Amino acid sequence: MVSMILLLLSLLPPLLFLLYILSADSKEPEPYEMILFALGLGIVSTVPASLLEGLLDVIPIFGHEGFFGALITSFIQVAPVEEACKLAVILLFVWRNRNFNEENDGIVYVTMSAIGFAMFENIMYVFQGDSLEGVVISIGRSVTSIPLHTFCGVIMGYYVGRARFSATRKDARRLILKGFCYAWLIHGLYDTFAMAGFAYGILLLMLVFVLFLVGRKLVKNGKALSESRWGDPDYVEPMKIDTPEQNVARAIARYGKDKVLVDEDGRYYLKPERQLWKAIVGGLLLAGSVFVWRLFAKYVGGSEPEDAVGSVIYLSVMTTCVPIVLAIMLLFSYHRRRETNYYF
Repeated sequence: MVSMILLLLSLLPPLLFLLYILSADSKEPEPYEMILFALGLGIVSTVPASLLEGLLDVIPIFGHEGFFGALITSFIQVAPVEEACKLAVILLFVWRNRNFNEENDGIVYVTMSAIGFAMFENIMYVFQGDSLEGVVISIGRSVTSIPLHTFCGVIMGYYVGRARFSATRKDARRLILKGFCYAWLIHGLYDTFAMAGFAYGILLLMLVFVLFLVGRKLVKNGKALSESRWGDPDYVEPMKIDTPEQNVARAIARYGKDKVLVDEDGRYYLKPERQLWKAIVGGLLLAGSVFVWRLFAKYVGGSEPEDAVGSVIYLSVMTTCVPIVLAIMLLFSYHRRRETNYYF
């Protein structure tokens, strides 16, 4: 029972922030599969982030105690790596998606990635200690770390959304870099205060409070941009970075001319395909994850029942969370490509 409470405490704060972001995206809401896709990308981004931080950990300048040790570790090893990974998955896999059709979508997608990252990280921290320690950690992270990841995502997303509709690629790169640098600075300060010791706790809380106010303001700005874009026909303008013609040319070069078709309205679309390999790989990943859960549940022993349950949940989540997310993303992609036309 305690383990289930800890799991709920791990998931509830990120989900509440998720609902808050989605509530501001009411004018032209994103499809649920895209929300899950971005959330899954954020969870998956924890893998390269952990690997990069681990590789940097061998450098002797990191890991020192005191304020300056925390400063170096935060601003060089942790903050830039985590923010870059959360941002990169959206730029790589969502930037050109047809559902990214307004400035506010930048906030939605990048923040979903940040929440997915924070959700997975939260589970890892909460289940590392005993039950009481897990409850304390979950409460502390719900008012500090979860808002940090969420509103750093909002900041980066706001600039990504503006970049998507910039007049030139140079302007787009400048805006994306600007949003990343803001998130890097805030995340770096947060980690510095958190690592430097209890004496810096007040500064940490003040930083989170200011970040909350700034993030809330940007969420309102994003909502206003959405209402302006869809409420005023004169405001609507085509995406200037990648025109439909450019997208069509890129698709023909990638998939072949026979797979890019045009409908009766003159709109180009990618011919639906079964892509059976996605269903097979996704099914295998889910089956393997179920096997791991059953294996841990069967062979964990030598401890009190509650500790055994906690161990099962922790080990199962750590070893199957990413495979399950990948499986869901593959299965969603399989059904979408099989049943829908992808328009450019």
